[in-house]
Amino acid sequence: MTEGGIPPPAPPPPPFLEMTGSGVPPPPPPFPGMTTGGVPPPPPPPFPGMTTGGGPPPPPPFPGMATGGGPPPPPPFPGMATGGGPPPPPPFPGMAGSGGPPPPPMMNMNAPPLGPPPIPEYLPKKQKYVVGEAVKKVAWNKINPQSIKKESIWANIDEKNFQNKAFFTTIKDNFATKSAPAKNLTDSDTESSSTTTTKKTKEFRVLDARAGQNFAIMFSQLKSTPQQFRQWLLACDNQYLTSDLLAQLDKSLPTPEELKKLSELKNDINELPDAEQYFCAVSDIKRLHQRIKILLFKSQYKESLEETEKNYVAARQACETVRRSKRFPKLVELVLTIGNYMNSSGKTYEPIYGFDISFLPKLHSTKANDGKRTLLHFILQEIEKDHPDLLKFGDEFQGVAEVASKVDTNELQRVLNEIKSRINSAQTDIDNAKNATENLIPGDRFAQSLEGFVKAALDDIERLDALSVKMTSAYQDLCDYLAIDPKKCPLNDFFTDVKSFCTVFLTCLQENRLWREQDEKAKRAQTSKQLVDDIRKKHRTELKEEPKTFFKP
Repeated sequence: MTEGGIPPPAPPPPPFLEMTGSGVPPPPPPFPGMTTGGVPPPPPPPFPGMTTGGGPPPPPPFPGMATGGGPPPPPPFPGMATGGGPPPPPPFPGMAGSGGPPPPPMMNMNAPPLGPPPIPEYLPKKQKYVVGEAVKKVAWNKINPQSIKKESIWANIDEKNFQNKAFFTTIKDNFATKSAPAKNLTDSDTESSSTTTTKKTKEFRVLDARAGQNFAIMFSQLKSTPQQFRQWLLACDNQYLTSDLLAQLDKSLPTPEELKKLSELKNDINELPDAEQYFCAVSDIKRLHQRIKILLFKSQYKESLEETEKNYVAARQACETVRRSKRFPKLVELVLTIGNYMNSSGKTYEPIYGFDISFLPKLHSTKANDGKRTLLHFILQEIEKDHPDLLKFGDEFQGVAEVASKVDTNELQRVLNEIKSRINSAQTDIDNAKNATENLIPGDRFAQSLEGFVKAALDDIERLDALSVKMTSAYQDLCDYLAIDPKKCPLNDFFTDVKSFCTVFLTCLQENRLWREQDEKAKRAQTSKQLVDDIRKKHRTELKEEPKTFFKP
C-alpha cells in the first residue's frame, strides 16, 4: 500500500495475442507476491470512503487525471497512444494486429470478359467468301447489326441472289491489288470582286449624309409626294408598297430618336431635303418599323407559303418513293454481295450486314486496274446482262432526289416558326390598334387591312404543321428501313447522296454503252480487214496454183 492507503494501480492487461476456446480473453497475470494457482486473486480494496458492497471498483485513474466526476476510462493497451479517441477493438484470432478487416472479395473477379452483343435472330447468317488472292477493298461504313430492325431492308437481303462465279472472276481479274495511282483532284479557286460606288453626299439636318442620299435615290423612284407615301403606309397598300421598297425601308429605317427629331421639324418640312421630307411626313405613325415589317411579310407571304408547302410535300414523296421501291433493295443487295466478296480477300475480314448509303456514290471512285473503268461500270455490266430491270433505277430516283436534296428540314422549321411568330405579332398589333382610343390617325386602316390576312394565315399554319408531321414521320420510317440515324444524316444529306449516285449511275451506264459500241465497231472493222486479207491471200494462192498452158505453132 502507498501512503494515504491507496493501493498501487493494477498493471495493464497484455494484448490479446490469443483467445481461449470459449472466445473469452485470458485473465491478467497475478500481482506480485500472489500465487499462480487456479484460485483467482481477490479484488483490490475499495477507495477510501467507498463501501465494499456491490461490484468490483473501477480501475484507478491515469496519472495526472482528476479523481472526481465519475469513473475514469480504462487504461490503454500496451503500445497504444494515450491521446485521441477510444482505441479500436482488438483483432480476431488469425487477423493482423493493425488495420481494419479486409474488404470482401470482389464478385466475378475471375469471370471472363463479355463478348460482343449477339446478332439478332432475324438476321441471316453470313458466310465468308473465298477469293483466293488479294483484291482492292471497298471503303464503306458498316451498319451495326444491333441497330437493324426486323423490317429493315438489311434484314431481308439474300446475297445468294447475286453470287455469280463468272462475275466474281471478272471482279477479281480487274481489281487485283495492282492499283493505278490515284489522281488528286483540286478545287479551282474562285475570285470575287465587289465594287462600291461612293455617291455624292448632301447636307442633312437629322439623317446621316450617306443614308440620306441613299433614301433620296430610293424615293425618287417612287414618283410620289411625301403625303402620298404617308397615305400608302396608313392604308397598308401593297400595290404601291412593293416588296423591294419595304425591304429597303426595313433594312435602314431611321431610328425612333431620328423620327422624333424629324417630327419636330414639320413646320419646316418644305425646307428639308427630299429624304427627310418623306420621313418627316410619316414620323407620327406609331410602331412604324413594326408596321413595315408586317407589310413586308405580307407581301412575301404567298410565295413563301407555296414554297414551304411544296418542299414538305416533295420531301415526303421522295421518302415514300425510296421506301416503296422494289429496285432499291435489289441494288443494295448486289452492292453488299460484291463488297463482301472483295473485302473477304483480307484474312481478318468478317462480312457485314449493311452499309451506309453514302457509300453508293463512292462506287465510282474504286478504279479498275486499267485506270479507266470503275467498280460501278462492272456492276452495271452485270445488271445489264442478268438484271436489266435494275437499269431503271437512275430514272426512277433522279427526279425526286434532285428536289429532296434541296429541302433543308431545319430551314423549313425555321420558316414555319417565323411565320407563326410574325402572325402572332400581327394579331397583337391588330388587337392593340382596335382597342386604341387616343391619338388616332384619320385614314389609318392597319387593323382592317390585315385582319383577314391574319385569320387566313392561322389556317395555313395549321395545315403546315400537319405537313411537317407527315414529312418527319415519312423520313423516320425510311431511316428505320435503312438503319440510318436521322440526327447524323439529315434528309437533304441523304437525298444528296442518292442524287449523286443517280448521276454517276446514268453516266457509267452511258459510258458502258459507248465503249461497247466502239468495241463492236472495232471488231467489225477488224473482221472486214481480216475478210479482205483472206480474199487477197486466197487470190494470190490461186494465181500461184494456176497451170501454165503451152501452144505449139
